[in-house]
Amino acid sequence: MKRFLLFNLFLLFAFSSPGLALVGNLILGLSAPQGSFGQAELDNEQAGFARMGFAGGLEFSLPVAAPGMYVTASVLYVQNKLGSEKSEDDFAGMLQEVDLGLSPYSLTSVDPWLNVPLLAGLKYEIGVTENTAVHLTGMAGVSMISAGKRIVQAAYEKPVQTEVMLQSDIQRAIAFCWGLNFGMTFNNHYNIGIRYLNMGKPEIEEKYLFSVYRNDPTLGESLNETAASVNTKIPISLLLFTVGYQF
Repeated sequence: MKRFLLFNLFLLFAFSSPGLALVGNLILGLSAPQGSFGQAELDNEQAGFARMGFAGGLEFSLPVAAPGMYVTASVLYVQNKLGSEKSEDDFAGMLQEVDLGLSPYSLTSVDPWLNVPLLAGLKYEIGVTENTAVHLTGMAGVSMISAGKRIVQAAYEKPVQTEVMLQSDIQRAIAFCWGLNFGMTFNNHYNIGIRYLNMGKPEIEEKYLFSVYRNDPTLGESLNETAASVNTKIPISLLLFTVGYQF
């Protein structure tokens, strides 16, 4: 990771034109999961259960010799809530199949999906009016990916006091990332844009724990737990709708 950061800085300064000012851009926006990453189906092993989220970050650009061209590097923080109502429905059906009855159940999203892309590339900008310019940026790099726990649980009293919990814990990963950005800048300071980010299909380890606790007046208390670990390649892609301030 440190080597990649140094490589990004090398690109930023090696191809820039001496004497020209560094341009910074503060970015905020919404993050929309695309494809399987936004699907919420337990029978789809590539579903990401990601919801709409938010993004923020910094981008720095330096002009190069060619008119309108910039060398660009950026770091983004992208968060998407993890979970869906569909998970609750599927879990309720599973309880009925194993004769645990109709029970109050709930889904708790403990941690969201987090993506932190570190990218470098080239930007081309052209003025369309006196105070308006459009730009297209292509970048590549790596993204640090993490998500936390998804817990679905149920509890009931009859015929025996029982508590059931299904917990999944997604481990951290690092993936190659590339992106495209189309945007407009107004009065040299304010900008809007659409960014597409693609992390490919990183292999992500997901740990599961299924536990059943019973308190039987005759047999006493019991706790049965089953653990499993699954490696899944989850396609991760995002569409960011951003606003920014250039300084």
